[in-house]
Amino acid sequence: MNLSAWWSAWKYVAILGLLLCLSVGLNLRQWSDHRGYVRAQAAELKAAAAQAGLKVAAVIASQKAKDDPKLMEAVNRIDARVSRIANQKRPPALPIQCAPGQVRMDAVNAGADK
Repeated sequence: MNLSAWWSAWKYVAILGLLLCLSVGLNLRQWSDHRGYVRAQAAELKAAAAQAGLKVAAVIASQKAKDDPKLMEAVNRIDARVSRIANQKRPPALPIQCAPGQVRMDAVNAGADK
């Protein structure tokens, strides 16, 4: 085999190898740039979500002054109703023939309902 033919073939292999290395290097650089872009975009979205949360919290805090009297009025209304119900006279206990379940049936069977 001729030495110039052998060198000519390896010359193309070397050139293709260099082109492959260059391509891989550029792809890695493009991939790392893309990762940085995605991270920056995620950080922007997170910051926007935090800002939206702060705005909502500010609106809730501004409504607190209006809501507190209404809530206290509702609590006082509930407390008054509970007190009124607790102080009511309770009805007398039911006679044995009106008792629920097994007790009633035992009473009926014993003749208490006659």
